[in-house]
Amino acid sequence: MNAEPLRTALSKIAPLEHWDSSWVSYGPNICWELFRPKPKQLSQLWSVIREFEGHTRWQGVDGCLRAGVGLAAPPLGLGVSGFPLFAAPVRSPVNDAQATEDLTALAAKIEKQLGLLDVPVKAFSDALMTREGLRQSYGPFEDFVDCGQRNVYLIVNPAGPEVYKTTAQDIMLHFEPKDDEMLAICGDIVGLDLTKRDFYRMTEEEGKRVGNSFPLFCRITDYYCGTYVTPQEAPALYEESVALERIAVTPKAIRGVDKLMRIANWAVVKHCGVFFDDL
Repeated sequence: MNAEPLRTALSKIAPLEHWDSSWVSYGPNICWELFRPKPKQLSQLWSVIREFEGHTRWQGVDGCLRAGVGLAAPPLGLGVSGFPLFAAPVRSPVNDAQATEDLTALAAKIEKQLGLLDVPVKAFSDALMTREGLRQSYGPFEDFVDCGQRNVYLIVNPAGPEVYKTTAQDIMLHFEPKDDEMLAICGDIVGLDLTKRDFYRMTEEEGKRVGNSFPLFCRITDYYCGTYVTPQEAPALYEESVALERIAVTPKAIRGVDKLMRIANWAVVKHCGVFFDDL
């Protein structure tokens, strides 16, 4: 199976941070992760995949593209990471040659419908993951997809000190620190690799250190409780983010802090609150 035409088409949307093309027991299995694609383009991509039909239909399963009966759909709201879940077929509905034909046709359709025919490939490199590379990836008020587990909203006209629901005028952002990035930030604060701890837990003393030094950051690390940062608190969150940028040394922490700084800065400049939805 040759999936290179698809790889090329996807690389014209955004750099490919991860790519794996293989043949497993149930057929072709193509997995990828784009580095910070634009929300509109990612939505268009999945629309093309959803409408495409070659020798079979193709669908997203556990973060990968597979051949089988069913429809692909974009991630819900593009606000959470991952692909929709479908049951995998018992056996492959296509052979090697048919898979190659389908993936080549799908790639051509993606390039045509997304206007990518004359667009050069965007190469991924380690430089993109540095502080400077992340900072230069987008402007301070540009949205992109680098999702965590929650949806994040800029609350344009907050009615009070607490926000538990969003309105049509609020701005949904398609990026936030992921849970492993949050963990890495906490680890850099206390100077430990928390992934080596049972259940990734900090000691009570370490937790107090994080909470006392970075109270707003600590508040938004709770994924199971919706957290609201008021417009008045947003400058403090930004200052915490600046301090965290000086502390962060691990790649995941650096990436998470970059997104946190963007959210806080956007809120400060636009005088918005920030609502971190719960899981």
